[in-house]
Amino acid sequence: MKILIILATFVPSLDGPTFLDVNEVVDVEPDTAKNVVIAGKALFVDKKDDFTAHKVKTATDAQLDAAKKAQAEAKRLAKADPKAD
Repeated sequence: MKILIILATFVPSLDGPTFLDVNEVVDVEPDTAKNVVIAGKALFVDKKDDFTAHKVKTATDAQLDAAKKAQAEAKRLAKADPKAD
């Protein structure tokens, strides 16, 4: 189940907690996805996964596009100046 991280957080996985930063789209187990969304740290990517009646916990197309652009820009900046944090 894919989720968009909207607040940096640690997400449980089989290998232990994994740190995920804002704007990352990740595929996680359904129970994990639901718990991270309920905690207010992520949104579902697909409306079919959203358990709310009005699908209010699903990322909009604009949010997904902005996250994709932010990730691309972060990669571009990392290549331009690899020593910058």
